Amino acid sequence: MQLLIILLAILALVGTPFAATPFEEGVAACGLQGYAKAWRILKPLADAGNADAQFIIAEMYAGGQGVAKDEQEAIKWVFKAAENGNLKAQDTLAFWAMREFRQKRQAVENKAQKIKWITGAAERGNAEAMNMLGMLHSVGNGVPLTTIEAEKWYCRAIKYGHQAAAHNLGLLMAGTIYYLERVKKVGEPLDPPCSKVK
Repeated sequence: MQLLIILLAILALVGTPFAATPFEEGVAACGLQGYAKAWRILKPLADAGNADAQFIIAEMYAGGQGVAKDEQEAIKWVFKAAENGNLKAQDTLAFWAMREFRQKRQAVENKAQKIKWITGAAERGNAEAMNMLGMLHSVGNGVPLTTIEAEKWYCRAIKYGHQAAAHNLGLLMAGTIYYLERVKKVGEPLDPPCSKVK
């Protein structure tokens, strides 16, 4: 009899679902492709300012999952999520900004905001963003033209294995401005590239 009571107690504990937060329930519904349920749970959280829910809502709009596909709404929610601290959304904006700088070069609008997203991604270890900051500094696009900053970002990207950054650093070093910014006194040797970059 005592064994039966113990078994019933164990079954009661195992059979009792663990309480999940509404956000966790929404994420679980997405994982099971229950997008309509996920939408009902996550949309109010997103409206209330939950950055993680906002990013999932953006993904749902982008993929037409549980809601009609709408690229403009997806973009709007990515921005909301990024502004509220969601790192995936911030990295998405950094990626979009890097693509725009590659395509439009000097014609990019709102450069300061886009450079902010790129810098954030670089500071979190994104080598592509580091390389982009090197490129921007090497030509003064939206940031001061300084080969010292360009070298710093290229070297950081190289430490993460970014091959294009190594190529870009080589091109930078071939330029006259690179040496003029580093000359201390005539006859003194220059520090080797990347020697002072952490």
